[in-house]
Amino acid sequence: MSVPIGSDATLHCYLVPEMNAENMEINWFKPSYIPYVHMYNRGEEDKSKQMEQFVNRTEFLKQNITRGGVALLIRNVTFKDLGKYYCYFESDYHHGRTIIQLNGTAIGTAPNILYSEQNDFVVCNSSGWFPRPHVTWTDSAGNLLNASWTEVLREGDLFGVTSVIPLIPGSNITCTVTNDITESRQSSALIPEMKPSPETGNSCYYFSIIPCVLFMCLLFLWFQMKKFKQRKC
Repeated sequence: MSVPIGSDATLHCYLVPEMNAENMEINWFKPSYIPYVHMYNRGEEDKSKQMEQFVNRTEFLKQNITRGGVALLIRNVTFKDLGKYYCYFESDYHHGRTIIQLNGTAIGTAPNILYSEQNDFVVCNSSGWFPRPHVTWTDSAGNLLNASWTEVLREGDLFGVTSVIPLIPGSNITCTVTNDITESRQSSALIPEMKPSPETGNSCYYFSIIPCVLFMCLLFLWFQMKKFKQRKC
């Protein structure tokens, strides 16, 4: 089972065939029998040899114990809690064991997309993922694009990812980072600005300079008329 890091996890355990487990010893442990995660012993809970990391964080759920069904609640799951848990039933006449794998997940940040105009490439960065994520690039039509390179780095208990792809002129580019366990994803899109062509650039230049020329001409005419009036006076 998988839960988000920081949330609660409920690990279920059942006896088959169904039978009353009230007078059994039920031990949750990982990886050794002692110290244990949580111990229930014939109607009483024994926390004398509980693993330190689980103190005040576990609860034995026994609503269905008369039918052989129990569960262990672990609050505020941490990375250290992940792994295999063994649920062991034992009585004078029966015993059994099952294994439950607890996995954790974390959804990272929305990708940050940077565009280098000089080199015409796009960089996608995202952090805070667990487990290791993967990156996909798509164009405006949803077609998959091949990245130039992608690197996933460990950042403490989490993962960060950086991916680079050449810019495709005239096309939006979307970077998507995905958690494969939960299939949760974060996406960001880049809409590149169209570079003006030389002709467009020259037109803009001409249109911007014409008002300046007209203004200078009018100013010159006004100055000449003023001089003419002064001479006439």
